[in-house]
Amino acid sequence: MAFEEVFSKDHEIVVENSIRVHEDFWEQVDQARTEQGMSVSKMGEVADAGPAQISRIKNPKTNLTVNTMSRVAAAVGKKIEVVLVDMDEDDEFQDGCGNDLFGML
Repeated sequence: MAFEEVFSKDHEIVVENSIRVHEDFWEQVDQARTEQGMSVSKMGEVADAGPAQISRIKNPKTNLTVNTMSRVAAAVGKKIEVVLVDMDEDDEFQDGCGNDLFGML
């Protein structure tokens, strides 16, 4: 099942250890962004994010919707499925119902 089929656009993710998971996500996104010479603001524009979302994107400790995370990853040429699978599988990453996302990918 595709990642997008599991979640609706407005589904907020719930992350038990949000700082660690987001550091892993942002580390990969930032590396790709840096390699392309793209600023965070430009990445937000490419991801079609509004000013409020760009502000949240600049703060890597915020929880973002899966849709926003997908667009941010796509802005730097990554697929969210690849970014999440590359994370440490010991991280607890769950949807709002307590389902383990790693088991759904």
